Formats: sequence, C-alpha cells, structure tokens
Amino acid sequence: MDPVGKEPKADARVRVLEAATRIFLRHGFAQARVDMIAAAARISKLSIYELFPSKAALFEAAVRNACDADFFSASSIADEADIRVALRHIGEQVFERFLGPVQFGLTRANIVAATEFPVLASEIHDHQTRTSQGIADHLQLWIDRGVLARQDAMRAAVRFAGLCVEGSRYFLGAAIPGQKERAAIVADAVELFLYGYRALPTGRRVRSPARPLEPPSLARGTALRLPAAKLDRIMVIAGEEFLARGLRGANLDRIVTAVPVAKTTLYRQFGDKRGLFRHVVEHRAWSLGGAAYRIDGLPELEREIAILARQALDGHCTVESVRLHRLLIAEADMLAGQARAFHEMRVQRLGEALAVSLARHHQPAAGEQAIRFFHLLATFALRYLTNRLPDEAQRMQDSAEAARLFLHGALRRPSAR
Repeated sequence: MDPVGKEPKADARVRVLEAATRIFLRHGFAQARVDMIAAAARISKLSIYELFPSKAALFEAAVRNACDADFFSASSIADEADIRVALRHIGEQVFERFLGPVQFGLTRANIVAATEFPVLASEIHDHQTRTSQGIADHLQLWIDRGVLARQDAMRAAVRFAGLCVEGSRYFLGAAIPGQKERAAIVADAVELFLYGYRALPTGRRVRSPARPLEPPSLARGTALRLPAAKLDRIMVIAGEEFLARGLRGANLDRIVTAVPVAKTTLYRQFGDKRGLFRHVVEHRAWSLGGAAYRIDGLPELEREIAILARQALDGHCTVESVRLHRLLIAEADMLAGQARAFHEMRVQRLGEALAVSLARHHQPAAGEQAIRFFHLLATFALRYLTNRLPDEAQRMQDSAEAARLFLHGALRRPSAR
C-alpha cells in the first residue's frame, strides 16, 4: 500500500475519498470500517489517519463529496401536455434515482447522521431539498395553468416524491421492488396525488404483509427469576444505551453498573450483547408500533381524517420514535425483520382507524396501497427523520394538508374555477 509521503497528498486524498464514498454509501457509518476503505483505496490505514483525523471526519468528507457529485437536472423531466403522463415520467425518474447507490446511500446517511452529525445532516437535507426544485418548478407550471389547486409547489413536490419512493420503507427491511412493481407504485402515487384515495382500487393486494411483530418474550434461564422491576430496569437502561450509541458503541459495563446487575446474569439470559440488543429493540418496537388511535366522531370527514393524521404525526415525531427509526435503519443488516414488522404494524394500526372513520362517513374503503400512502402523507415520509421536528403550527398545517390531499387530491376542483 502506498504511504501518503510517496505520492502527492492531494492525489491520495482524492483516492481515499472515492473509496470512502463508495463504502460509506453502501454500508453506512456503523458497518463501514477504515481498514475496508484502506484496502479499496490501496493505501495504509495509518496514511488515511494522516489525511483524516478520525473515521467521523472521513465520513463527513465522504458524504459531502457524494453531495457535490449528486445532481438531478430539471431539464431531464419531460414537459408533457397531460399532467398524469408528466407526473408518471417524473415519478419513475425520482424512484430510479432514489434506489441508485448514491441517492439511497445519501438518504440513509442523512437519517443516521442526524443523531451524531447534526450539522452534516442539515447539509444533506438542504441538498436533497434542492433536488426537489426541478419537480417543484414543473408543478408550479401546472398551478399557474389552473390545473392544480393553489398550493406551495415545493411542499407538493416533496409530498409527491415521498409517495413515489414510499418514504423509509426500503430502509426498514422491505425488499427493493422490481421495475414493473416500481412503475405500478408510481402510477398509484400519481392517481392519489391528483385525485385522492378513491382513484385507487380497494381489492388488489399490492404485496404480502410482514410477519406480525410479536411481543418479545424472555428466553428460558436464570434471569427469568429476576424481579419484574429489575427486568424493567434492564430494558430501560439498555434501551437508552443502545438508542444513544448503537450496537457497536454501547457498553455493557455502563448498563450493568446503572441497573445494577451482574454481567453474567445478562449473558445467561440473553446470550451476548447482540442478544440483549435484539431483545431491547424488539421490546421498544412492540411498545411504539402497537399504539392505538383515538377516533373522534366529527360531522366533517376531512377534519376527522386530519385528526387521525395528526395522531400519526405526533407518534412518529416523538424523540423515542425518531431515535428508534434511526437505530433500526443504522442496524438494518441485523434487524431487517424487526424493522419491517415495526413499520408494517404502524401502517396497520393507522389503517384500522382510517377504516372506522371512512365507514362512519359512508365513504369507500381505502385499499392497502391507499393506506400506505395515507401513512406517508400523515408522517411526511422521511422529512422528520432527517430534519428538526415540527412545532405545533407546522403539525396542524401538515395534518390538514395530508387529509386534504388524501381525500381530494391536488387537482383544482371544478367548483373552485
């Protein structure tokens, strides 16, 4: 391997950044190792540390490098005369780009970095928002022509893109869809965005649901004789440690000291650190994912749906929920099943409440894909996993907007002409 001293430092830096960008975007911060980057760059690990003082510094530089190289040209979007055709074309491009290694890796990096690298996360968020400008420009044309209702074009663009890529679904264990399924998802997203949920079929199952998220059960062993209060204390302390530091950064000594409990007791019960981690995450996911909704019987359907959307948003935006989402995404290689089940349970719970509200108002039932879209609209997809949490006024606006778009779509209504 080439030491830095035998080649210009600028050249070595470029080589290391290229390798680091590929590896961090593919594996994420936690799983990527500096020795992997050294091998890919054909340079010694020591030489990397002469260029970058830490893994964190290298990660920040690599992600900024990816942002600089990532562009989405508005000129690539066709200006179709038919808005449905235009939006399908835009949505398919957005989805293809989203699933590409650079954009997918950047989005995952943004979600994970939001905990440890808030300044970097803000920069990535701003970069990704700028990539929505081309979509917003095209939506603004349709707004100016009177085809779409008057609305904030940028917010509409972010909403539409979130529907097309299905938010955090593919970071939470769902299989990446093939080209035919991607086209069907985009087509459904366009229909709902323009016309509301009634435009989607109710009987077609889009995909098989995840296995149910079962309540976590303790394995047989000595620890089962621990008092319930002690077990609860382990769950709380270990949960905070893992949520704050992840699997690799968590320290068992801190956990056993804070409980307190003997480390051998943890090993007898959970096997090892990974076993404890998995159980704690399942416990948190079950507690958060199974939260029920309150159905407020109101005479106005849109207001009732807005209240449901608000409950979903509030649940999504708790500090614990955001931290759990980020942890599940950071450790997706180990927790794919739990992450997917957690997401599906949240969608299912909201769908059950939505069904009650629609039936109360004698409206058509929402199909599986429409329910998924409602969850995306209610939680604003990935927005609040990577950005600061919304205040009260923003939550009210988000929820009212989600209900209106879900029920009626974004087209200008004939009565408003």
